[in-house]
Amino acid sequence: MPAGCDLWVCPRYWCDDWQHTYHRDDWLDLLPTQGLHTRLPADTLDRILDGTGAAIDAVGGSFPMRYSTVTVTAVRT
Repeated sequence: MPAGCDLWVCPRYWCDDWQHTYHRDDWLDLLPTQGLHTRLPADTLDRILDGTGAAIDAVGGSFPMRYSTVTVTAVRT
């Protein structure tokens, strides 16, 4: 058993799958705040946003994004 494992009561966890529908403008507002997009030059980001917006428009203006959330709790003894 790894060091420190005896300091915790057996952890409990829950998994929840859920979905959110993003509309074009909402997604384009969110995208520049994520990952590598935060560091791109403005002209590069603008091209990405233009292409992404066109792709979302091509599928009807919105799309579902699926998520899986895992919650873990443990009590320290």
